Amino acid sequence: MIVRVSIEQPAAKRPRADDVIGAGDGEATARAQDRTVDIPCYSPILKSRSRYFKAAFSSAYVENQQKIVEIVLADAQAVEDLRLFIKLSCGVSYVEDSGMRLPNSTRLRLAFLGNAFEFVDCVQECLQSLSEEDMTLADALSLLDEMPEELW
Repeated sequence: MIVRVSIEQPAAKRPRADDVIGAGDGEATARAQDRTVDIPCYSPILKSRSRYFKAAFSSAYVENQQKIVEIVLADAQAVEDLRLFIKLSCGVSYVEDSGMRLPNSTRLRLAFLGNAFEFVDCVQECLQSLSEEDMTLADALSLLDEMPEELW
């Protein structure tokens, strides 16, 4: 199975028709492909942990015929977070990767993704690990300031 992620361009940065006209078809296609990432995944695990993915991979969706779930995210950082999120969802921990504890900001972003895609275990584990940190209020507010607006 594949999770296909597209990066949404802000309205102000979207190419105008006259920017694309005259450019060869290959160039326009390359631009679109540069903004799409395929992330291989093991759908039974995603479906068992998330109502969102259970519905997305169900036969009711057209994408299921192609074994692809399409998601639109705001920026490249969100794509990398989703790639890590899917990788960690197949493991035993959302707060460690290859034996290393993830930074606080990454764990907070994963908690937001877990909430968005209805992974209750991810949200609980990430927030629990953050609550165990010796953080000041200023540290916590700084982490929240780093969060993309799209996750709020």
